[in-house]
Amino acid sequence: AAAAAAAGGPCLAKVGGITLPQLVPASGPWGVWAGLICAGAFGLWSERTRLGKELSGALVATLAGMALANLGYLPPHPKEADLVFKYILPLAIPLLLFSANIARILSETGTLLLAFLLGTVTTVISSWAAMVIFPLRALGDEGWKIAAALTARHIGGAVNYMAVSETLQISPSTFGAGLAADDLILTLYFVSIYSLAKSIPSEQQQQAAGAADIGDSSSSSSGAGSSSSTPSEEAPVAGGGHGGIGGRSISVYAAMLGVALSALICYLGTQLSTAWAMPTQSITIITGITLILASVLPKQLAALASSSEGLALMLMQVRGDVVMSDLKEWVTYTQCI
Repeated sequence: AAAAAAAGGPCLAKVGGITLPQLVPASGPWGVWAGLICAGAFGLWSERTRLGKELSGALVATLAGMALANLGYLPPHPKEADLVFKYILPLAIPLLLFSANIARILSETGTLLLAFLLGTVTTVISSWAAMVIFPLRALGDEGWKIAAALTARHIGGAVNYMAVSETLQISPSTFGAGLAADDLILTLYFVSIYSLAKSIPSEQQQQAAGAADIGDSSSSSSGAGSSSSTPSEEAPVAGGGHGGIGGRSISVYAAMLGVALSALICYLGTQLSTAWAMPTQSITIITGITLILASVLPKQLAALASSSEGLALMLMQVRGDVVMSDLKEWVTYTQCI
């Protein structure tokens, strides 16, 4: 046992003459992967509960990863985190974008696109103002880089954060600490927003109330005979659970084709970034290739979209909790500031 501990291997203990391995803290790659994947699965399960639906599975998975890191189960910045950001997240990007037909998006968004552009401009201005007030001197030259990455994340999500971080060559410790800090602040922000909006009826409740009003008026004019219905006429209850991820049904055939196509896109994107002397732009190129294919071949990729998005959500759940292993580094940065 002493030799194994000195060599960095799992510590062993004997209970009743039986040798048992060390399980806590995580020992070896499988221990880390088990913690990350279980935290992601817990996030998806939480969406079946009232609180989980309000917070979202991704946020709960992030909080679960935070708990595992601060309780000492997950080591600080495990090497498995690099594998997640280097391989799993790029593989999830095309899977998420197979339905992103640019022409359809522009035609259907209408004034919503203008609202998004306005939000983008205000986000950039607000981030600039925050950087002036809190210049992040403790991070040195990486202060403005992490501010730019977080600005991109608040505009387009985690994929933008990954792409900008890769382009600006942000160090792994700063990358993880910035994302962990942002997730923690967003947790408090969304909880506050949800608490303020809890008295507002949801869209489903409003639609149900409207349908009840219409049913009352129609029954009074046409008689009680028109109010009967059969179970087959009732709309199914929406939500995650049976046969899918977050309400998405996953076909093994379509999912396998989606993963294969995503892997090919990632391979082509990384090779092009190397050939064009743009090694830090692989995520950007992968995204561009996927958007082109989704716009040129919308019908062909539509058959893969639902299953691919379901798989991507599973992969993104792991992404959501892996960054929390760097939370202690973020605490150190805040103390320096």
